[in-house]
Amino acid sequence: IRGRASADAAFSFALAGVDDKELYQILSIVAWKELERVGKRPSFQSSTILQMVEKLAAAGLHDDDARNIHRVAANYLEQKGEHLDLVEILRRENNDFDLFSSRPLLWLWCFSSKQTKVKEIVTENMLKSSPLSRLEALHDLKRPLVVDVGCGMGVSILGLATTALLAKDSDEDMTEGFNSFLASEEGLLMDYTALMQANFVGCDLSELKTGYAQGIVNRWNLGSRVQFVCQSAQDFLEEIEANYPGEVPLVLVQFPSPFKFRGKADDVGNSQLPLSSEDGFLACKKLLH
Repeated sequence: IRGRASADAAFSFALAGVDDKELYQILSIVAWKELERVGKRPSFQSSTILQMVEKLAAAGLHDDDARNIHRVAANYLEQKGEHLDLVEILRRENNDFDLFSSRPLLWLWCFSSKQTKVKEIVTENMLKSSPLSRLEALHDLKRPLVVDVGCGMGVSILGLATTALLAKDSDEDMTEGFNSFLASEEGLLMDYTALMQANFVGCDLSELKTGYAQGIVNRWNLGSRVQFVCQSAQDFLEEIEANYPGEVPLVLVQFPSPFKFRGKADDVGNSQLPLSSEDGFLACKKLLH
């Protein structure tokens, strides 16, 4: 597998929800060896090196799988005298460059923005991944539950969950940051300590997007605390209310697709957008109540 093809393959497999850890390890080794082989060549552009590390990060590679690639990529980017701001990040021991970095997230956004908006269609796969079956995969249902409705590629839940699972009570900066994020006019929606103990579930109508997110969960061994489900928002929340025995202190509804604006009577607007605030709009009154 030559050039950046291994990184392209890893990204494509991740988008398809493939969760075979060995496959990604093999692709990461191929990418590492290929970078060592051709990275120093003038014909192997720095943009190609950059795309390789970005796509591998967007595919969810981290820790040891990414460390060797980052080291080699940083060396050759420095030799070529380009993207020097990234060189320092790639060389950090704590692997600051990962799925949650801005450039890998941009790859996910570019992919997601090209997908057709999914209407409310029930398929066999959606039934198999119902909220009830996903909830049963969580090990302790008495934990507080954080829910993301319309989670898309699942990055918000993945980010919250991994941060919470790795957090320490003594991290004052992290505590202050999260408490600020979780603040409302009525006070804290959920304190940092509770977040550290929480389960996390994301929901979206797109099987493709939730499949990507669940694949990351499976490969990162987060399944006992994190799950994703392909289901309508209303049905999802109703099943959570009926079947989850613990508290649900935090429900995220982030950037729902806006409903159509029709400037004129004959203006059909964007055909992929909800018709009105009560016809296909995610954050409708029924859902919020």
